Amino acid sequence: MNARWLVAIALLAGCEARPACGPRADHSVIACVGGDAVTRAEVEQHVRAPEPEPGHAALPDARAAALDEAVRVRLFAAEARRRGLAAPDGPPSKQLAILHQALLFDERAKLPPIGDDAAQAWYADHPGEVVEVSDVHCQAIYETDPARAEDLYRRAVGSDEAGFAALGGVDIGVVEHDGPKELIRLATSLRTSGAVAGPVALPDGRYVILRATDLMVALEPWSPELAVRVRHRMEREDERAALDALAAKLRATTPVRVFADELARVDVP
Repeated sequence: MNARWLVAIALLAGCEARPACGPRADHSVIACVGGDAVTRAEVEQHVRAPEPEPGHAALPDARAAALDEAVRVRLFAAEARRRGLAAPDGPPSKQLAILHQALLFDERAKLPPIGDDAAQAWYADHPGEVVEVSDVHCQAIYETDPARAEDLYRRAVGSDEAGFAALGGVDIGVVEHDGPKELIRLATSLRTSGAVAGPVALPDGRYVILRATDLMVALEPWSPELAVRVRHRMEREDERAALDALAAKLRATTPVRVFADELARVDVP
C-alpha cells in the first residue's frame, strides 16, 4: 500500500473519530460554529439578568444574548488559533478561554496610540463621559405602543432639536431628581448633548425616549490624571468598535447553526 493511500486512510479515520456537530440526546449542544459544538455549559456562563437595550421597549432574550456571547468566544478562539497566537494545554474549556484572551490582546495591540491633542479634543466634545454630570436638559417623546416607540427611537438617533420635535418630541426641561426612577435613570445615561436614549416603560404605561439638549457638567482643567481617564475611555471605545467589526466579519464567513429547542432548555435567572 503506497503512502498516498495511508494518508487517505488516516484522514478518514480522523473524520470518523470526530462526530459531526449536531444536537445530542443529552441536550448538551446548543449550536454549531463551523464544525465545533457550543455546549449548554458554555452558553450558561454568559447568562445575565436582562436589562433594557436602547431602541427596544421589551427586555432582550437572555438566552439569545448568552448564545451570541458564547458564539463570539468560539469565533475569536478559532481566529486566535488561525493566527497562531497560542497553543494551550489542558481541558477544552481552559484552551477556549486562553485562545479568546489571546485574540483580545492581539487586537488591543493593533490599536493606534492616542495623542494628547486628540485626547483634549475628545474631552472638549465629550466632557460628560469622564466627569460628573449634575443635570440634563431634555426633550422627550411619549408613546403608548412599544413597536412604534422602537421605530421612533431609530428615527430619532442622530436627529437635531428640530428633527426630534418633528417626531413628537417636547421640551421637558431639566429632569428632576425626584421624578420617576425610570426617567431619572434614562436621563443620567445621556452623557453628551444630542444623545438619544430609550424607549423605557414608565409607571403610567407609556414609553419615553429622551434627547439631551444641554448638560450641566463639572468641568475639570486638563491634567495628567484627567488625560489618563480620557485615554482610557477612548481606548475602550476603540477596542469595542474593533472587536464588534471583527466579530461581524468572522460571523459572516463562518456557518453558525442554532438549535432552538435546545436553547430553550438553557437556565436563566
